[in-house]
Amino acid sequence: MAHLPARVTRRTFLRSTGLVAALGAMPALARAAAAAASGPGAATDYKALVCIFLQGGNDGHNLVIPTGGSEWSAYATFRGAAAVAPDQLLPITPTNAGGRTYAFHPALANLQSMFNGDRSVAVVANTGVLMAPTSLAQYSGGTVPLPPNLFSHSDMQGHWQSGNPAAPFSTGWGGRIADRLTTLNGPATMPMSVSLAGTNPWMVASLAAAQPYQLGAAGPMPLRAYRDSMTGPQSPQALFESRIVVPRFNVLEDAYGDIVARSSDIAGVVGSALSAVGSLRADFPGTGSDGSPGADNALADQLRLVACLIAARAQLGVRRQLFFVMLDGFDTHGSESTQQGTLLAQLDAGLGAFYRKTVELGVAQSVTAFTASEFGRTYTSNGSGSDHGWGNHHLVVGGAVRGATLYGSMPVAGIRSNALALVDPASGQSVDVGQGRLLPTTSTDTYLATLAAWFGVGAGDIAAIFPNVGRFPTSNLGFLG
Repeated sequence: MAHLPARVTRRTFLRSTGLVAALGAMPALARAAAAAASGPGAATDYKALVCIFLQGGNDGHNLVIPTGGSEWSAYATFRGAAAVAPDQLLPITPTNAGGRTYAFHPALANLQSMFNGDRSVAVVANTGVLMAPTSLAQYSGGTVPLPPNLFSHSDMQGHWQSGNPAAPFSTGWGGRIADRLTTLNGPATMPMSVSLAGTNPWMVASLAAAQPYQLGAAGPMPLRAYRDSMTGPQSPQALFESRIVVPRFNVLEDAYGDIVARSSDIAGVVGSALSAVGSLRADFPGTGSDGSPGADNALADQLRLVACLIAARAQLGVRRQLFFVMLDGFDTHGSESTQQGTLLAQLDAGLGAFYRKTVELGVAQSVTAFTASEFGRTYTSNGSGSDHGWGNHHLVVGGAVRGATLYGSMPVAGIRSNALALVDPASGQSVDVGQGRLLPTTSTDTYLATLAAWFGVGAGDIAAIFPNVGRFPTSNLGFLG
């Protein structure tokens, strides 16, 4: 194999290929050295953020539904086959309803109870990727910059997870948080960022110490180059593992060896910690009787393992954790009433079980879960579903949430001259860019910066993590205490 030019360092190679993001973090000694060099000291408290990515573009118009007379008339008229029957809706009672009435989708019984009962759920209304505050006139006239490739799945997923749509992708906003706060975990071997849903832009960091670790829903997968039956000090497996860490002069081979060795080390630590806390499978839906992932609720499988890792926080030696989980299938161009209902039922069952487990573990105040999705969907139906939209409604769940409240501005739907009207009640202006695609009135920068501030990011670092947040009226919506 040819040698790389001298200017290509191991770190450059790792970041350009994404291999570190997929597999590991620095060894404990190197992490300790990095912690001593810069960053805050080890934390004394514990906090975790759990990103629940609803891939495909969840239809927020069916997640939170205004049910007042004229609003319901517009909903029933323009949503068509995508509409939910009125007798199935689950009423919610926001503290700031302002005389309007609302309901959750009928699949969200757990979340309805949590919203109305212990107020552990909040709604962030009409949030989406923006580069600056944008009115409909500015959108139509092209007088403000817009996120590149609006309504594209891959581009909008990247914008959401990078937190910087104005620049080519380099790191995610979760990764930038880890860059700044990874030293809060002291010399722990376990990385701050953990993905249960594969590689993702959100967790890509600059520092090697801040790169994420991936697990499957069943836990870490140990290195197995040869058959397990080949044991003993001279077995092919043992010889393979011993050769992995031998220094080489080729940067590619050296980087590969580092990655495999780190992954193996972390897998051992994680496996031991998970064995100490058990599988928790009895408390989560959709898990096989032997503890293996179930077929009927992939999100619950992921959240179960997140709960296990939180339960094992002392064994892992971590004080701050970022988790990424994902539920796919929300691109509901057809058969939306069935497809979205099935997916939201999985979200409700998994998230409800997860929140109850955090209460049982005594960490509900320290764990915040939030939904994300590349965009919302059109208010108007395409006949059996809905198409790509922009602004969307999202949920924040946890003991620290100032819940039973709507944050941001929920648009008012109506009918004018037999056409749909979507109006922002705060400004009185239309927020329909076409087909009922919502022009966001709350930037994702503000939504996500609120989460970052609660997690422990200082005011001076918020602007570095979210470069555009200073263009908006506030960097904190106040939904976390």
